[in-house]
Amino acid sequence: MAPKTKFSTHRERATNPLVWCAAIICTILTVAVIIAGIATFIGYLVIHPRVPYVSVMDAHLDHIQIDYAGILEIQVTILIRAQNGNEKAHASFSDSSYSLSLNGEVVAQLVAPPFEVGRRLNFGDVHTQSICEVVSTTP
Repeated sequence: MAPKTKFSTHRERATNPLVWCAAIICTILTVAVIIAGIATFIGYLVIHPRVPYVSVMDAHLDHIQIDYAGILEIQVTILIRAQNGNEKAHASFSDSSYSLSLNGEVVAQLVAPPFEVGRRLNFGDVHTQSICEVVSTTP
């Protein structure tokens, strides 16, 4: 007598077609996400972006006055330079604001209008945009 096995050679139930459709849709979505990730990585390698930065080039204290009541009046000129080292992409600054502090207290707020800095044209060439602002404050 042959031993009984737990495995069956005939098919007991067929898989529902909705399960097959869900499996195919999930497979297609998975492959699409993988391809999009590879395309994004290749795009990053091709463009090789660099972070644009903003620096203060020059600042002048044009006028300062403190009256007997302790009210401070100042007028400063600040030259700010935005630099973009990217060869294939321009940079835009839309919400730029800078604070001028004295002994930990903000005495002036510089708000720059939206501006763009073009892409770098040659290897050694860096595109810059300068913003010159005169800030006056009276509390």
